[in-house]
Amino acid sequence: MSGPEGIVEVRRVPTGPMTRPSAGGEAPPSGSLSERFEVAARAPGRVAVRFVLRREWEPDEPPLEERVFTVVVAGD
Repeated sequence: MSGPEGIVEVRRVPTGPMTRPSAGGEAPPSGSLSERFEVAARAPGRVAVRFVLRREWEPDEPPLEERVFTVVVAGD
């Protein structure tokens, strides 16, 4: 996030259990797991929330995708 602190809270919400194959079992399905994030307003203001898609095992590589959302929280 960029902008003043305390404007929003972002948290990752589980979308379901991740299944792992048993040893010697069938190969796991290929593809990506979906992730869901909740953004909750905490105070009036404006912030930019940045989400990136990257492979866990490639932390030094640039993100595969990136999205930036501007969030505006209005006052009463």
